[in-house]
Amino acid sequence: MGLSPEFARPEWMIMTVLPIPPLAVRPSIQMDGSSTGEDDLTHKLFAIIKTNADVYRCAQDGTPAHLIQQHEQLLQYHVATYMDNDIAGQPPAAHKNGRPVSDLCGTGNPPAKCFIYAACMCASDMLITDTPY
Repeated sequence: MGLSPEFARPEWMIMTVLPIPPLAVRPSIQMDGSSTGEDDLTHKLFAIIKTNADVYRCAQDGTPAHLIQQHEQLLQYHVATYMDNDIAGQPPAAHKNGRPVSDLCGTGNPPAKCFIYAACMCASDMLITDTPY
Protein backbone atom coordinates (compact mmCIF):
# COMPACT_ATOMS: atom_id res chain seq x y z
CA MET A 1 0.00 0.00 0.00
CA GLY A 2 2.98 2.29 0.27
CA LEU A 3 2.42 3.10 3.96
CA SER A 4 5.24 3.04 6.45
CA PRO A 5 4.64 0.27 9.01
CA GLU A 6 6.19 2.52 11.64
CA PHE A 7 4.00 5.56 11.07
CA ALA A 8 0.82 4.19 9.49
CA ARG A 9 -0.54 1.09 11.17
CA PRO A 10 -3.71 -0.44 9.65
CA GLU A 11 -5.38 -0.61 13.08
CA TRP A 12 -4.98 3.18 13.32
CA MET A 13 -7.25 3.54 10.27
CA ILE A 14 -10.35 2.41 12.17
CA MET A 15 -12.16 5.17 14.00
CA THR A 16 -13.11 4.25 17.54
CA VAL A 17 -14.10 7.76 18.67
CA LEU A 18 -16.26 10.26 16.80
CA PRO A 19 -15.56 13.98 16.95
CA ILE A 20 -18.54 15.62 18.67
CA PRO A 21 -18.68 19.39 18.29
CA PRO A 22 -19.73 21.36 21.37
CA LEU A 23 -23.28 22.69 21.68
CA ALA A 24 -22.08 26.18 20.82
CA VAL A 25 -21.26 24.93 17.31
CA ARG A 26 -24.55 23.02 16.93
CA PRO A 27 -27.07 25.17 18.83
CA SER A 28 -30.80 24.62 19.14
CA ILE A 29 -32.79 26.65 16.64
CA GLN A 30 -35.74 28.74 17.81
CA MET A 31 -38.67 27.85 15.56
CA ASP A 32 -41.92 29.76 16.13
CA GLY A 33 -41.30 31.36 19.49
CA SER A 34 -42.24 28.40 21.66
CA SER A 35 -40.65 25.34 20.06
CA THR A 36 -37.04 24.62 19.25
CA GLY A 37 -35.36 22.48 16.64
CA GLU A 38 -31.99 20.82 16.82
CA ASP A 39 -29.10 21.34 14.45
CA ASP A 40 -28.50 18.78 11.67
CA LEU A 41 -25.39 17.46 13.42
CA THR A 42 -27.38 16.79 16.60
CA HIS A 43 -29.99 14.84 14.62
CA LYS A 44 -27.24 12.86 12.89
CA LEU A 45 -25.58 12.07 16.23
CA PHE A 46 -28.93 10.85 17.55
CA ALA A 47 -29.30 8.57 14.51
CA ILE A 48 -25.78 7.18 15.07
CA ILE A 49 -26.45 6.48 18.76
CA LYS A 50 -29.85 4.90 18.05
CA THR A 51 -28.53 2.69 15.24
CA ASN A 52 -25.53 1.66 17.32
CA ALA A 53 -27.89 0.62 20.13
CA ASP A 54 -29.90 -1.38 17.59
CA VAL A 55 -26.76 -3.20 16.42
CA TYR A 56 -25.81 -4.02 20.00
CA ARG A 57 -29.36 -5.13 20.90
CA CYS A 58 -29.61 -7.36 17.84
CA ALA A 59 -26.25 -8.95 18.60
CA GLN A 60 -27.33 -9.66 22.19
CA ASP A 61 -30.76 -11.02 21.20
CA GLY A 62 -29.38 -13.52 18.71
CA THR A 63 -30.85 -11.80 15.67
CA PRO A 64 -29.90 -13.48 12.36
CA ALA A 65 -26.57 -12.33 10.96
CA HIS A 66 -28.02 -10.80 7.79
CA LEU A 67 -30.22 -8.46 9.87
CA ILE A 68 -27.30 -7.44 12.07
CA GLN A 69 -25.33 -6.74 8.91
CA GLN A 70 -28.11 -4.46 7.64
CA HIS A 71 -28.02 -2.49 10.92
CA GLU A 72 -24.22 -2.26 10.69
CA GLN A 73 -24.44 -0.94 7.13
CA LEU A 74 -26.98 1.67 8.26
CA LEU A 75 -24.61 2.65 11.09
CA GLN A 76 -21.76 3.00 8.57
CA TYR A 77 -23.97 5.18 6.38
CA HIS A 78 -24.90 7.46 9.30
CA VAL A 79 -21.27 7.83 10.39
CA ALA A 80 -20.06 8.48 6.85
CA THR A 81 -22.74 11.10 6.15
CA TYR A 82 -22.13 12.69 9.57
CA MET A 83 -18.50 13.22 8.58
CA ASP A 84 -19.03 14.07 4.89
CA ASN A 85 -22.46 14.14 3.24
CA ASP A 86 -20.99 14.59 -0.24
CA ILE A 87 -19.39 11.20 -0.89
CA ALA A 88 -19.19 10.10 -4.53
CA GLY A 89 -21.48 7.16 -5.23
CA GLN A 90 -23.26 7.53 -1.89
CA PRO A 91 -26.76 9.05 -1.70
CA PRO A 92 -26.62 12.10 0.57
CA ALA A 93 -28.64 12.16 3.77
CA ALA A 94 -31.50 14.62 3.30
CA HIS A 95 -34.39 16.20 5.14
CA LYS A 96 -37.99 15.38 4.24
CA ASN A 97 -38.05 18.43 1.97
CA GLY A 98 -35.00 17.13 0.06
CA ARG A 99 -32.45 19.61 1.46
CA PRO A 100 -29.13 17.84 2.22
CA VAL A 101 -28.24 17.42 5.89
CA SER A 102 -25.24 19.43 7.14
CA ASP A 103 -22.08 17.51 7.96
CA LEU A 104 -18.79 18.12 9.73
CA CYS A 105 -16.73 18.96 6.67
CA GLY A 106 -19.23 20.08 4.05
CA THR A 107 -18.43 23.08 1.92
CA GLY A 108 -21.68 24.80 2.89
CA ASN A 109 -20.93 24.76 6.59
CA PRO A 110 -19.51 27.70 8.53
CA PRO A 111 -15.78 27.39 9.27
CA ALA A 112 -16.46 26.48 12.91
CA LYS A 113 -18.03 23.21 11.76
CA CYS A 114 -15.20 22.29 9.40
CA PHE A 115 -13.24 20.12 11.81
CA ILE A 116 -10.14 18.29 10.70
CA TYR A 117 -10.76 14.57 10.83
CA ALA A 118 -8.85 11.44 9.91
CA ALA A 119 -9.10 10.41 6.29
CA CYS A 120 -10.43 6.99 7.10
CA MET A 121 -13.85 7.22 5.55
CA CYS A 122 -13.58 3.59 4.51
CA ALA A 123 -16.03 2.64 7.24
CA SER A 124 -16.38 -0.93 6.09
CA ASP A 125 -15.59 -2.48 9.47
CA MET A 126 -16.61 0.36 11.75
CA LEU A 127 -18.75 -0.43 14.78
CA ILE A 128 -19.11 2.21 17.43
CA THR A 129 -19.73 0.78 20.83
CA ASP A 130 -18.20 0.89 24.26
CA THR A 131 -19.18 -2.74 24.81
CA PRO A 132 -17.82 -4.98 22.06
CA TYR A 133 -19.88 -8.05 21.24
